[in-house]
Amino acid sequence: QATPPTGRARGSRGKNRPIDAQHAARTVLPVDTSRLTTPRSGNLRGALRVLVVAREEMNGEATRAKHALLALLRITDLGVDARGHLTRATLTTVSAWRRREEDLATATARTEATRLAKRVLALDLELAENKTTCQAIVAQMAPRVLELPGGGPITAAITLMAFSHPGRIHS
Repeated sequence: QATPPTGRARGSRGKNRPIDAQHAARTVLPVDTSRLTTPRSGNLRGALRVLVVAREEMNGEATRAKHALLALLRITDLGVDARGHLTRATLTTVSAWRRREEDLATATARTEATRLAKRVLALDLELAENKTTCQAIVAQMAPRVLELPGGGPITAAITLMAFSHPGRIHS
């Protein structure tokens, strides 16, 4: 990457694109090509990028659905103790609810709670699949990264996306 020219390098001519382009060419041309960075692109990196962004979206959606379900269970008496966190058992129970003969407000709350619980469970499955796919791609790109302590396939995927050249990541 070319360094931007200083005011002194431009002379008294001020900022000018052709002058800046010439300066960039003069500073980059003598550089040994082995020192140039490898672009962060390719099929595997592109796939990781898509998976990590999709994972962030799914995590956000799952969090919103859990919070909405928890709020709904706390304000409507549907027979669930919602004082703590939602467990997998609670989500499974709520997702299996069927329609009952009850007043309209409770029936509507029950239907929405069932929908939210099903969505959270579906997102959990999608997140697990996403993690498995990330792990497979990371294993293709840099299998030793998965062996390092303190991180899993998602952290490894993010690290590989950020890595562009030797020396970029110091530790």
